[in-house]
Amino acid sequence: MGASCSGSPFTGSDKKVCTAIFIRGIHVTITDSVSGAAIPAQSILTYLSLGMVVRKDTVTSNFNPVMVALDYPATYDVIVERPGYRAWEARGVSIESADDIKCHPKTVFLNAKLQPTS
Repeated sequence: MGASCSGSPFTGSDKKVCTAIFIRGIHVTITDSVSGAAIPAQSILTYLSLGMVVRKDTVTSNFNPVMVALDYPATYDVIVERPGYRAWEARGVSIESADDIKCHPKTVFLNAKLQPTS
């Protein structure tokens, strides 16, 4: 059984139904730029669209990549912060629709290589 598309441009009799499949829009792999070690735990990820924060997450596990459910087409700025490291930014990350009814995003893969502050 499908689920309604949130933010779908279809309304009324033209309303489409999405599948129950959940696809995450952004995967961020967080590593130390010097050692290459995975360091997602304690990272704070902020996602902005049109200069406004649309989501902010604190990572509590060491699972890499961090997957985020930004499931509607838009352009985002992604900021990764972690104690002891310089902030990492990706500006203008475009999430496009993977289908004609705009239910699922084309997943974007980012590699955040954080630089130690000392």
